[in-house]
Amino acid sequence: MTNDLKDPFLYCTAIVQSTKKIGYNALIEKLSALQEVTSIEAGCILFKIVPLDRDEERFALWEIWENKEAFYAHHQKDYTKAFFSEQLDTIVLFESSEKVSL
Repeated sequence: MTNDLKDPFLYCTAIVQSTKKIGYNALIEKLSALQEVTSIEAGCILFKIVPLDRDEERFALWEIWENKEAFYAHHQKDYTKAFFSEQLDTIVLFESSEKVSL
């Protein structure tokens, strides 16, 4: 049997939860801003943040990248580094179609 699921893109799914350093609405604003700039990056097919459980302050992050290089380039952007440095959320779960390092 052949592997018909082989796909050239890198697919990532993350569940993130607020660290509650800022309010829920403020976090949504920051995540929306990150989504806006990331969505227009070269190599980004999809970068979508979806609120899940408001009480738990959890979000789903769905990403599709042309390849690993585009994924890693995203993590080198100043705005991505700045967002991570603020430690406003924590990754509860991360899965990807190819092994990548965060």
